[in-house]
Amino acid sequence: MLHDDNVIRSNSCWHLMPMLEDGDNLRSSDLGTKLADSFSKVRSLCMKDNEMESSSSGIIYLGMDAPELPLAEISLALKLSSRPMILDNATTIDHGRPYAYMNPTSDGGYGMICLPMHTDSSVFDGVRWSNPLTAISQLKVLSDHGMNIKIGSLMEDIDEPQDLIELAKRLCMRRSSVKSESKRNQSNNDNDKGFVQSKDALHISPAEKIPKLDQSLDCPHTFEACLETGIITRVKNCDHKVLYRLSNKYRKIM
Repeated sequence: MLHDDNVIRSNSCWHLMPMLEDGDNLRSSDLGTKLADSFSKVRSLCMKDNEMESSSSGIIYLGMDAPELPLAEISLALKLSSRPMILDNATTIDHGRPYAYMNPTSDGGYGMICLPMHTDSSVFDGVRWSNPLTAISQLKVLSDHGMNIKIGSLMEDIDEPQDLIELAKRLCMRRSSVKSESKRNQSNNDNDKGFVQSKDALHISPAEKIPKLDQSLDCPHTFEACLETGIITRVKNCDHKVLYRLSNKYRKIM
């Protein structure tokens, strides 16, 4: 049904929120105005329905093309935006203010941002959208607002056909490696490790312990979609073990 504040309620947990109208221009680059409008609406909705406390919860913007972002990191972003960051020695940082959390992308933008509920919606003003400096300019605005900021792992956007092929290739490599390593790691799984395993500075996990979630696989729906569309195929090696690889059609494109 249509809610009083123009929010369509599908059930008690999910709300469909129409995008701020911009005439007939669906290609408008004024993303900041739309984000600010939706931020204010979500905050009002949460406060009205008493689903979150306005002073201690976070709001996440997550790109649709983020199938590789671990659920554990999304959970961590909400955790840091909702309360002070606790270090191993149980001391708080910066008098207990919550954190804004951002995941930059390799093309200069960002794929996820999580903001504390009390954040002023003007944090989206002045950002250079669809620009190699999008993430940098967003960080500058957050800094100007005096916010604590935590940078998450580097993400890869899925904007072009070639990006999808590269995604499928990464999924194949990880799925195959997970199958071969799962038995070895099952008996001594270390839940204290970071959500990413890379020496890249943008991939180093924070000191905060992450939730105990399955971090070994990416979005299963994305992987299954790649299988159903024939981008990824199943093959068996000489030991009759199932592996995954790009189909020949897409291997030729690379």
